Amino acid sequence: MLKNFIVVLITFAFGWFLYGARYIFLEVEENACRMTYMFGEPQFLKLKFKENKEFPHYGLYYYYEGPVQQNIKYLTLRGAPVLFVPGNAGSFKQVRSLASVALQKALDNEHNIQLNYFAIDFKEQLSGFYGGYLEDQKMFLKLCIQVVSNIYEKNKSVIIIGHSMGGKVAQAVLEQRGDFTKINSIIFISSPLDIPVINLDYEIQKFYVNNEKFLSINRERYLAHKETNTCVDLYQNVSYFRSQSSFMENILMISIGGGKRDLMVQESLTISKYSDIHAMTSSIPKVWLSCDHLSSVWCLQLVKVINRFIFAVATVDSRNDVFYLDEKGLRVQAAMNYFVKPLNRHKVIELYFNSNYKSVWDEQSKIVYGKLFKNGLRHYYNQLLTIQKYKDYKKFFMEVTGLDENNWLFACLETFHEGNSLGW
Repeated sequence: MLKNFIVVLITFAFGWFLYGARYIFLEVEENACRMTYMFGEPQFLKLKFKENKEFPHYGLYYYYEGPVQQNIKYLTLRGAPVLFVPGNAGSFKQVRSLASVALQKALDNEHNIQLNYFAIDFKEQLSGFYGGYLEDQKMFLKLCIQVVSNIYEKNKSVIIIGHSMGGKVAQAVLEQRGDFTKINSIIFISSPLDIPVINLDYEIQKFYVNNEKFLSINRERYLAHKETNTCVDLYQNVSYFRSQSSFMENILMISIGGGKRDLMVQESLTISKYSDIHAMTSSIPKVWLSCDHLSSVWCLQLVKVINRFIFAVATVDSRNDVFYLDEKGLRVQAAMNYFVKPLNRHKVIELYFNSNYKSVWDEQSKIVYGKLFKNGLRHYYNQLLTIQKYKDYKKFFMEVTGLDENNWLFACLETFHEGNSLGW
């Protein structure tokens, strides 16, 4: 009795230690993600299909806001399908932010493109701790891809968004060879792809090993060497392993890591040698911040970028039906534009400030300097960084989070004009 009490006490104390440590870590950098708000009441319509009898404990849902017919068979869906796969202890309701932003964007879209979001219910199973769930989830995901594709008059390819272990399940579903033509792209959000976060049983190990064997034969992969690193993009000169078969090469894979705020899946685990593009949220244009494991599915900055990419790879035919682009090169170009580096170059902007310009100018002589505005900016703030003072250094690093402006970094030469006006 005393022994059990001591074990419980130690566990309780250790739990509080982890909670305190987590609190300390989060205090280092405040969560700068903006919340996503729904304009209408979120609704989930459960789809009924005969194959569901094989997995009666799982479910497939269609997301909508406002009134809609209560039978999916009578719905007239003309948008392009997106299928959300939740992860360890995840809920199908986590699709709300992604789907709601897509609905709002469709209302203000000159190309008349719409997206239809579907989500899988895995009953919040702990798939990251017990590998026995993974095979069933993979097989059910295969069925859902077929069901979603067949809903439309013309069978459409599907874009899959997998969060956490849901991304790994989405990667493993590629082992089902018949589904390659129905999968257009896969976006992995904070997913441990090549290596599990924790390996507690034989089933998890087997699941990863089998998937690795399959992908190593059928999918091109990066080969790291001394001149490259594991975080690569298509602009770098990297070598590839050419697969024996190219029938699954048309599927675009994009892996996204949350960064230092994600205490559940480290950034190194979100990188996969089989992904076409990998990006950390802190380096994605118009995101520029680190997301923790849960906020990555509702962080407005990231949710907007993901939806912008999906809208960019969608097109409308003569019947106003929406499909995804089949040519992978165009999808890669769009992914590079939204997740890595904007393809359009900014023009040179000339700025002139006179003595009447109301703003705060600050210059720091420190090599390492940080500035935090907890309550936001009440006026213009200009931070002067005189690089000329540090001629011995070859590289300069700057990180800015929570900034909405597109133009925020300017280089200039100091010149003086009449009236003591400073030209930049």
